[in-house]
Amino acid sequence: TVYFTVTVAPENTIGLTGYFSNCGVIQKLLPVKGDSVMYKELEHNLLKRYRFRRFNDLKTYTDRTTNQLFSNYRPMFLMLSQFYFNKGDKSKARYIFELMESKLPSWRFTKSDNEPIQNFRNLLH
Repeated sequence: TVYFTVTVAPENTIGLTGYFSNCGVIQKLLPVKGDSVMYKELEHNLLKRYRFRRFNDLKTYTDRTTNQLFSNYRPMFLMLSQFYFNKGDKSKARYIFELMESKLPSWRFTKSDNEPIQNFRNLLH
């Protein structure tokens, strides 16, 4: 299996853009064009595999580069939350959204990173 990180620019994926499926901060290369998101794998990775330790602690220093790298996780949580919201499972959507906020709090990120998230927060409440 071949994986690319989500931080790889599309021009560096040698024309394979339609053959990737998002599984978190990695994209799995598929043999044929397929689903752009593997929600089951995404959920497993975000809720069980990835560990977000001390990022929500005010005493933990993080530099700009670390914040930029961690900003890639928030859209993944948002994507999963929206998936459940669109399926009609507002409770699970809210749970995933609140987990994101507790593990990767908005105060760690820039305003522009938070705008789409704020809009979705309004839908959940």
